[in-house]
Amino acid sequence: MDTGLVVTETTISMLTDEVYDAVDDNSKTEIPDYMRIMLANRVAATGVEWIAAMRESATGLYSSQWIVTDTNKLKPTDKVVQGKPVMNAEPGLLFVLDQTPGLQHSEDMTETLKKTGYWGSYNRAWFEDVRSHMGATEAEEMDGVLFSRDKSPRANIFRATQQTVHDVQSMKDEMQRNRWPVEVDGGEKNTPDHAIAARSDLDARYAVPNGAVDSKVADLSMIRSMQIEAISGPTRDAGKKPFKWTDAQGHDIFNAAE
Repeated sequence: MDTGLVVTETTISMLTDEVYDAVDDNSKTEIPDYMRIMLANRVAATGVEWIAAMRESATGLYSSQWIVTDTNKLKPTDKVVQGKPVMNAEPGLLFVLDQTPGLQHSEDMTETLKKTGYWGSYNRAWFEDVRSHMGATEAEEMDGVLFSRDKSPRANIFRATQQTVHDVQSMKDEMQRNRWPVEVDGGEKNTPDHAIAARSDLDARYAVPNGAVDSKVADLSMIRSMQIEAISGPTRDAGKKPFKWTDAQGHDIFNAAE
């Protein structure tokens, strides 16, 4: 936004529908999610205000992790050198909000950003109370790190590769990354849908038309000029074949009836 705020989100994968019992469907009329997001974007001038607006208008129907960067918290002399984060940024540079049916949690994660050098988000709630509420803690205990907030395959890939990101081009490469079957961590079954840019259609055992469909990237100068670089379409990283709906004979690859 022209306020200096940058907002993005990743959908939190819901593991059970029981949490929707917490939604009061007899309450006052709620604001549709696309509208409340637009309203927060337009009325908030700081990360604190954006988070407050979204918390107040929460419907409990849209499960997401929201990441809010307030570039006004960067001092004019601050520079990012060799991909390292700005170490003297003011509190409020980075806010994270987990919103799920019946429970939401937000915190200023600026200090965490300074320590790790990046913030990764991959369809997993971060805060433990939200994770327990939506069944993620139990799922991790029963089924392993795939449901972990910081040890899942994409979390491990980000951790291993984030130091290679130092400009817009390397960030674009990172967001399109899919080195399956020789990725840093392909998960227990080493599947192509565990890469940063997932391609479930490449899984010979269970091919489905699911995965990453775009990437949007901006650095600080682009943000201040209201610009962004974007690519639409499944990744072709590391020589991956282009995504197709039909085979060479024109037959549907993915049978909608199955």
